[in-house]
Amino acid sequence: MDRRFLRVMRTCFIRRWAISLLLLGAAWEAAAQTPGQRQVTQFRDDQTGISFAYDVRRWKRAEPAEQATKHVVNWTAREGGGLIATCYLQTYTGTEVGRLQPDQIHRRMDEIGAAVMSNLRKRDPNGRLERKEATFADNYPVIRLQRRSTVQSLGTVSAMTVDGLFTSWRRSEVTLECSYPDVIRTDQAAHKIVVDEIERVLRTLHFTR
Repeated sequence: MDRRFLRVMRTCFIRRWAISLLLLGAAWEAAAQTPGQRQVTQFRDDQTGISFAYDVRRWKRAEPAEQATKHVVNWTAREGGGLIATCYLQTYTGTEVGRLQPDQIHRRMDEIGAAVMSNLRKRDPNGRLERKEATFADNYPVIRLQRRSTVQSLGTVSAMTVDGLFTSWRRSEVTLECSYPDVIRTDQAAHKIVVDEIERVLRTLHFTR
């Protein structure tokens, strides 16, 4: 049999095995954890007074890769250590969004969405916007954007879904985003588990008045 064919088949098998393990990990952890077992902690950025909360039994703190990133948490599968999802809080000064007043945020939704997608397409020309919504977090106006894009890391290209909140606070642009690999979408049960958990994190965005 052709050795090249065998290599391709082996690669496909390894990839499918890794995907199955990742999906199984997400489902198993959700089934093993009841709502009463949640241990929620809050990260608060003292400089801006912005915070968000997460369940420490699921999310583990990671080191930020950028100066603008205030806090990062990862959810990894216990079996195999594959990344299930990641969430991060970022603040930027000196941006157009950061200069907006609260009553301008919803009215400028289209401009905010266009700016975010422009930055995304510098890295991924095929990135696309799937959801755009004017909403509130902690009774404060925010824009919710969900995008699909590809990410290159260590020679590997991965398709990702990114769901986040964007707003202006104390002359800073603020984003709380969560992302997960698109492979999660291939399993309906695992996808719902991950999306529900991300929703819990995004709902905790808080602004200290």
